[in-house]
Amino acid sequence: MELTVGIDLGTTNSVCCTLAKGKFDFLKFRGKELLPSAILWQDGELTVGENARRRSVIYSENFIKSSKTFMGDLEKTWVIEEKEFSPTDVATEILTYIRKEAEKYFKTDGEITAVITVPAYFTANQINETKEAGKEAGFNVKQIITEPVTAAIAYGFEYQTDQNLFVVDIGGGTFDVSILKIEGNTYQTLAIDGDRKLGGDDFDEVILEMCFKKIRQTAGIDLSNSEQSEVSKSDFLQAKQRLIMEAEKKKIELTDVENAEIEIPNLFTHKGRPYNFSLAISRKEFEEEAKHLLNKIKRIIQKCLDDASLSPAEINKIILVGGISYMPVIQEFVKDLFGKNPYSDMDLSKLVAMGAAIIANPESDTIQVRDIISHSLGIEIIGERFEKILIKNDPYPISKSEIFTTTFDYQEVVGINIFEGEDEDVVGNNDFYGSFDLRDIEKSRAEIPQIEVTFVFDKSRDLHVMAKDLRTGSQESKTVRIDKGVKREKPEPPSFDIALLLDISGSMSGGKIETAKGACREVITSMIDLSHNKVSLISFETHSEILSHLSNDENELTHAIDSLHAHGNTNMTNALKDAEIVLEDGSDSQVILLVTDGQDHATSTTPYIADTLKNREIRLITVGIGYDVDSNYLKGLASNYSDYYFVDDIFKLRDIFQAIVNTLQTV
Repeated sequence: MELTVGIDLGTTNSVCCTLAKGKFDFLKFRGKELLPSAILWQDGELTVGENARRRSVIYSENFIKSSKTFMGDLEKTWVIEEKEFSPTDVATEILTYIRKEAEKYFKTDGEITAVITVPAYFTANQINETKEAGKEAGFNVKQIITEPVTAAIAYGFEYQTDQNLFVVDIGGGTFDVSILKIEGNTYQTLAIDGDRKLGGDDFDEVILEMCFKKIRQTAGIDLSNSEQSEVSKSDFLQAKQRLIMEAEKKKIELTDVENAEIEIPNLFTHKGRPYNFSLAISRKEFEEEAKHLLNKIKRIIQKCLDDASLSPAEINKIILVGGISYMPVIQEFVKDLFGKNPYSDMDLSKLVAMGAAIIANPESDTIQVRDIISHSLGIEIIGERFEKILIKNDPYPISKSEIFTTTFDYQEVVGINIFEGEDEDVVGNNDFYGSFDLRDIEKSRAEIPQIEVTFVFDKSRDLHVMAKDLRTGSQESKTVRIDKGVKREKPEPPSFDIALLLDISGSMSGGKIETAKGACREVITSMIDLSHNKVSLISFETHSEILSHLSNDENELTHAIDSLHAHGNTNMTNALKDAEIVLEDGSDSQVILLVTDGQDHATSTTPYIADTLKNREIRLITVGIGYDVDSNYLKGLASNYSDYYFVDDIFKLRDIFQAIVNTLQTV
């Protein structure tokens, strides 16, 4: 028979249980139901759980704990004895250990199906990394589900009453608050909030800093920093790890007693003598030192209630999950806010895993979970702003579409940059998730094309993004996932070298040449990023002249533009030869932009030179101004037909330049 389990993969501790015939059975790890979420790597061997934690006093440099805090951060790694661990790797090792122990404890060698929980405030990439860790560990991952939902399911399983629940989940490294509505077998999330970087570890740090302060006062040394500690490195590492473990113990102890003491004999050797550490801590002192953390928790609880537009009286039960929830100051705040005591009839440390086990059980298919999105999802729009498409607290699965348009005239490509977050004014303050291009869109003036962008967030919490030109039917799509080990950044536009070839023959005299010069100036001053790209300016009439070799000096280039004046006939051959010269030592991406209002007087040689350049993989773009040009001839010179642009009026040249530069800078 297939084994199904629920796993609370916690920052500090993990719990695994199964539900069979209406009874929960918790996996035992050396006789205990809580597994410390920690690993230790030494001499090529991996230790997980309590043994890793105990050995960390001696081998603190080989020890990793609270890695869940960094889940989804693809830059974070720990290197131990030349072996690198990412947060996902650590989660995989912990889950692998759980799977192996489950096989022994539950006496199975078959597939194990798991429902794994995550904080409600986890982002899409954090959820995906958790799912991948479960798969890598050998589980059949049925579902990733949020911790507050599973806590509510466990409560509903026990009491089977319709009501509104307020769940406060303060784990080792994360903090969530959720409001859920229970109606029969349906669990609907109404609102969520939280902080992905706030949890029990932060309260450990408060006590640890109190210890450091006492050591500074009594010994005159700073044990928070190895280089400034004035003790040997081995003494420093062991002393700090012993203090960390004591801080965690006293944090827990102070939830039950008013006063606690830390006594550590021979903490380290200083000036040839052993230093014995002693510190008395009262609950009142601890709460005062942790006031900034407690105030943040209180603010988020109140905000979640406000977001749901519910009064405290409309909440039937308050469920507190996580060790910090046992702090009397938290319990009192909740009691004062809601006018009732928080629920405490069940073991809150197991509640999340119990709910996950219920969902994992195939007999629980009648349970319906209607969860909501924890962070808004959308795309970058003009001005480096963020346009939300799926809004925080939207229920999922969900599909939403919005209509967008182009920014520039004759734009050929639309870049879709996908972000998650809440900052609408500065897109860079949100998390970037990836990008793709929509090509073959309608060629027309800006704001004419209709680009439909659709976001689909499915039951598995995978995001699918589609873009479609409603007139041409061109469409592209992307399933947004995090590539393991790849830093997810907004891509930089590609760099290129461009030779701008401008026709200054007699037909360009008067206002035409001045308008063309103005458009060229804008290319230099506002369209092309000269910190990444270089431009050369070549004029041509009967003869051609290199006015500027490849340069990123704005003053040099604009001065060259100012020197232009119209005279002579139109001969493109020499201009293309000069372009070949200036691009000889350029970058790998090279472009020639040829602009003319007339017909070439060297039609026998120019096409040959153009073919030579194109064979060198130089992109050749041509622009024809007015009805005196030979459009078919210019199309033949261009790298392809889409690289030929026609404008009937010189005053539209600036818009054409913008459209061309936009295609060049598309990632």
